[in-house]
Amino acid sequence: MPRSDADVPAWLAELGVPGLVDLHTHFLPGRVSRKVWAYFDQAGTHHGTEWPIHYRHAETTRLTILRDMRAVLDDTSARLLNVRS
Repeated sequence: MPRSDADVPAWLAELGVPGLVDLHTHFLPGRVSRKVWAYFDQAGTHHGTEWPIHYRHAETTRLTILRDMRAVLDDTSARLLNVRS
């Protein structure tokens, strides 16, 4: 089991899995992202449990992280983000 993002590619190779499907990554306009992140910053108040945003980075950095973990974007997401998976 990987202990960090950097461990994911080797773990996948060991399992013989070609990549990951990322089911919940938000790529929203900046203003919307800031609102969503602000809401989750208050999760303890709203829901009684903390829910920190671990990948609070620029879109390009989040894409790099996903690629480094060998995540594969579906065609629609890749088109919307104007990237190749």
